[in-house]
Amino acid sequence: MNEDLACIYRAYATYDRPLKITSPRNTPGNARDLVWDAGSRVTIVVDDSRFAGWKKLQLYDGAKKVGELAKGPAEFTVKDLRAGYHAFSVLGTDGEGNIRPSDPVLVVVRKPAATSQP
Repeated sequence: MNEDLACIYRAYATYDRPLKITSPRNTPGNARDLVWDAGSRVTIVVDDSRFAGWKKLQLYDGAKKVGELAKGPAEFTVKDLRAGYHAFSVLGTDGEGNIRPSDPVLVVVRKPAATSQP
């Protein structure tokens, strides 16, 4: 097992996940919203209503932390996405040090189309 898989497993295996990524969403028939072009920026929106007293939210792409919030709306923007698979998840910490994850959301970033020259 590598570190990326361990982080994704933690998100799925943890009981009581009060944080929920609402955009983009992994839902049947929603594949169009989960496929992006390389270089794109994606906004990750989190429903934090069940974890309202959070002190810190951290956004992870696999095991790599790509964003952190200490206040404000629960929303992250990831810029310049590289081609490949990105499993985004959020870890929230409350005032008592309790840490709670969200379920991960898979985003696929496709390589730029090859340009043909005349």
